[in-house]
Amino acid sequence: MSRRFVTDLNDGEIVDEVYLVSDKQLRANRNAALYLSVDLRDKSGMINGRMWNVSEDSCSEIQTGAYVRVRGKVQLFQGILQLILTHCDPVSASLVDPVDFEKMSSVKVEQLLEQLRTTLLG
Repeated sequence: MSRRFVTDLNDGEIVDEVYLVSDKQLRANRNAALYLSVDLRDKSGMINGRMWNVSEDSCSEIQTGAYVRVRGKVQLFQGILQLILTHCDPVSASLVDPVDFEKMSSVKVEQLLEQLRTTLLG
């Protein structure tokens, strides 16, 4: 099974994948119940993940800068995709290919191709 990058995710899809935690916050909703909000990223982009009804203890192993395996469902909320999590577990960095998490260049592919043509034909 191939890797599911953030930019490949669509509303309603079920996800079971490893991402890098770029931000973690434990928040309280209107009823004072705690939920986990994590920004998950890979080389293609970032998506916010939310896990409802958690405790401080259940989220203590999830750390910013660490890899996690998440399971959940992609949901469109106010025009933005988010991931509603059912599981979020730490993953050892030794089990992950770091290339999958290096940010991609913001330079457009067409520009790079034109530069290559100019260099080779120039």
